[in-house]
Amino acid sequence: MKKKIKVFVSYAKRNKTAKEQFMAMLNDYAGADARFEFEFWQDNQIAIGADWDESIHTAMAQCDVGLLLLSPAFLQSQYITEKELPVLVKKPMLFPIALAPIDFKRHDLKGLQAKQIFRLDAKGLEQPRAFSELKSKRRQEFVMRLYEAVHDKLVEQLGDSKSSATKKNKD
Repeated sequence: MKKKIKVFVSYAKRNKTAKEQFMAMLNDYAGADARFEFEFWQDNQIAIGADWDESIHTAMAQCDVGLLLLSPAFLQSQYITEKELPVLVKKPMLFPIALAPIDFKRHDLKGLQAKQIFRLDAKGLEQPRAFSELKSKRRQEFVMRLYEAVHDKLVEQLGDSKSSATKKNKD
């Protein structure tokens, strides 16, 4: 049986198009995972008429993983930096991802400068790149490498559920 992983996706509204492209690709990889069942929560899942602030806080409290889709718009969002980041940075599993280019020397990273931020660092690239800087084939590589890193971190943190199940069956 797959272990359910609840993932809270934090992003800036102005990055909706890039976020949707990124999440469509990530959902393909996550949906085919042999060990984990990923449940991604995004604010577009808030029911009409629901208290949106309460819905966001409930989803953050219940998530196993925080997925931060970083961009300049993300870093300047008052709601994200005051309400979401203080909760999500306390999660044992936090994955900051460069959705759009960030100036690491000049931007206020809101405390995330101590965290490793995922960017594609691959052969043929002069420097690591954010998702939105890449063309189609490289975007696919970005998402695949990110998925592999997240999956490996989950196995490391939560244990190898397949090996545990196999061991129990042998006993």
